[in-house]
Amino acid sequence: MAPPTLRWGVVGTGWIADMLYEQHRKSQKFIDNHWGGAGPAPRALHKWNCLDAIRTGKHVLCEKPMALDSEEVESIVAAARAKAGEKGELWRHRPRMALRHRNWPRPRLGQPASNPPPEDPALGGGALLDLGIYTLTYSSVIMGRGLYGDAHPSPEMISSMDIVNGVDETTTVILQYKTTDGEPQTAVALATTLADSQRDFGRIQGKKGVITLYTEFGPSCPSGFRIRWADGSEQDFPFKHPEGTIGFIHEADAVAKDIFAGRTENERMPLAETLRMMRLMDRVRAQNGLVYPKNNR
Repeated sequence: MAPPTLRWGVVGTGWIADMLYEQHRKSQKFIDNHWGGAGPAPRALHKWNCLDAIRTGKHVLCEKPMALDSEEVESIVAAARAKAGEKGELWRHRPRMALRHRNWPRPRLGQPASNPPPEDPALGGGALLDLGIYTLTYSSVIMGRGLYGDAHPSPEMISSMDIVNGVDETTTVILQYKTTDGEPQTAVALATTLADSQRDFGRIQGKKGVITLYTEFGPSCPSGFRIRWADGSEQDFPFKHPEGTIGFIHEADAVAKDIFAGRTENERMPLAETLRMMRLMDRVRAQNGLVYPKNNR
């Protein structure tokens, strides 16, 4: 049987803030002519772009994070379930998802300074929604023992943020899970706009060895992982992506398969899991007093 083919429409391809309103106004006619829509627009517009597509009966694949907070995600989920359309979230469909050091030449470059982050609070700028969702997702996948949504164990959490001009430049989250034998296990998730992603971006330490995740593109697209065993031996497990891609094709394939199979949610990334992750990030912001202006219209 030939693989399913789905006609896609992409909403919000621009990045310049001054053009957002015009693109949003034009998107409705575009949506009407397509079967499936992918939403890579700034996250402050995710809610409205998703609702527009859902109202016209289109399936939706939305860039992470699905919205600014769990209240917005709940409105998207309710609309999707009422229409019984496919609603998914990008990124967690990479194969093997279950699982540089850089010297700073200060005399020549001066004091450390941040790379320009998404700085507008109204657009959901800052480290948590832009990058923190990756580190929190890895922590959840590894520590959650394959459980999603309401079945995922509820960890104790403490967090801190460096907030500058209404957005977080750096966010640190510590999650403590209890195992079945009562022994605590801890995950530390760090997100920052002050530096580029390191090649080695994740570490899982066990009693018999250490797994290090590495990437050539960023934490959204791991290039592989290596294991250093307690005896000092090492194994490398590189990931292979189809030529010319860095992995974004996998979520599109997953959504297409779900639609043609008559499923309205994805087993690996159900809506309950999207809501759980958003509520976790809401807790982080609440602990640190970070509030986004709502993009009401």
